[in-house]
Amino acid sequence: METIRGKLLLLRQKHKAVFCVMIGIEVLIILFLLLGYIGEKRKGEDAFDTGIRAEDFLSDNISYEDGWSVEPDQVEIGEEGSVCILYGPFVSLPADDYTLVIAYDCESEQRVKPYASGFDENYIEANSINLEEDLHSTSYDFRLTAPVEKFEIRFFYDGQGVLRINEVKLLRNLNKYKRSILLLCILFLTADICFIERKKLYTCRRRVISLAAIVFICSLPVLVKGILYPVEDIDFHLMRIEGLAEELSLGHFPSRIQAAWDGGNGYPVSVFYGDLLLYIPAFLHLAGFTVSFCYGTYLIFINTLTVLIAYFSFKCIIKDNYIPLIMTFAYVTANSWYVTIYVRGALAEYTAMAFLPLGAAALYLLFTDSEKKAGPNVRASI
Repeated sequence: METIRGKLLLLRQKHKAVFCVMIGIEVLIILFLLLGYIGEKRKGEDAFDTGIRAEDFLSDNISYEDGWSVEPDQVEIGEEGSVCILYGPFVSLPADDYTLVIAYDCESEQRVKPYASGFDENYIEANSINLEEDLHSTSYDFRLTAPVEKFEIRFFYDGQGVLRINEVKLLRNLNKYKRSILLLCILFLTADICFIERKKLYTCRRRVISLAAIVFICSLPVLVKGILYPVEDIDFHLMRIEGLAEELSLGHFPSRIQAAWDGGNGYPVSVFYGDLLLYIPAFLHLAGFTVSFCYGTYLIFINTLTVLIAYFSFKCIIKDNYIPLIMTFAYVTANSWYVTIYVRGALAEYTAMAFLPLGAAALYLLFTDSEKKAGPNVRASI
């Protein structure tokens, strides 16, 4: 008996030693990245300037005079509704994270897009940038996943009012450090929790694997490259994420009025729409991830939350290990769920649907508990 206890004690000590070594290695890796980030930050903005300027661009319709200026009578707008009035500078850029800064004046909203010819276009993670009429400057972060030989920026003009481009700057940023630090923190935290709870996870490994498989199946539209996000409400929710991220960067928490709306005038969107869970993708966006990636991460988070809530809620109703798994799979693969989350993009609705099984479990427990308290005579009369 004493021999067994001694072996168990020795095993626990070994596990503690392994855990301490894991924590030490994790802390060293995080510190190494932090030191790299601080070292790069101290170089200043000039060290990140790619040297691209407004005078380096080209145009088929207008000429450069201390800036690029275009008026409605200078260009002919075709059937597409807009024309590219400025493009270039066709430079070679390495894979990295960049910030595009534009100083401008316009009387109507115009559009800008980072672009690359040929197959290099697939290496650009960027959306179109809107030049708001009430603002005079904008900045936009994007990423090149591979070197691009002929990188250009295209300015599109819709023929409405005067558009003047005063300055264009392209800077490298340090979003890759922020993303790496955050991802490693999440990875290390997950690994530590799994190590601490390894016995419980091993005991119920079949259920854990089954639940993970369900999450994977219902998240396939997010994970498969080329699947488009819903078009009905997506722009509104992406703007909510960007607005929350901007308020977090200014130290405003919780946010009630987001200054990014209405051309910088602000709008109390957080008063009219609950955004507690949206702080998760907003924080990711603040850490350097694209807003579309943050929205996709939120969808996976909601799928995971829904699967866990549904399984444990159904398990409260049916005391079984496998039937609740079938019910959970049926719940998260129903047509109503897929249409709500992947077609309509109704964020508030599918977030609320994640908690619906809790209501069913609460009603069941409330009813059965009242029956137990009422006794067999009342149940017989019912």
